Amino acid sequence: MKYLLLVTTLFFTLSNITFAQEYKKVTASIFKKHVVGKTGKSKETKLTWKKNGSLEGVWQSASMNAVIKGNYTFTDAQGFCRVATITLSNGVVRERPRECFRLLIKGNKMLKVGTTVYKLQ
Repeated sequence: MKYLLLVTTLFFTLSNITFAQEYKKVTASIFKKHVVGKTGKSKETKLTWKKNGSLEGVWQSASMNAVIKGNYTFTDAQGFCRVATITLSNGVVRERPRECFRLLIKGNKMLKVGTTVYKLQ
């Protein structure tokens, strides 16, 4: 009986830990608390979501670098929306039109924007 109780307790404890580590949808209040004013780093990109609604960052690959500048908004209805200008290291400028993304967050450190995961600092 003690063995059954121990196994059941461990099962529910581990289940809760596993579920707590899953991604959840970002709301406006979560975005303001955990993302605004922070910098996120992915494999190739470093972005900063400034408090004034501007977005700045850099993208680096083996063959090319780029500077990212733009503006963002966040609402519960549309999620994270941004407009950006990307200036490549070879001088080419690319304008990115307004695009909205659903954001997901794991804990308060891992942010998923589309398919890219950023570690927040």
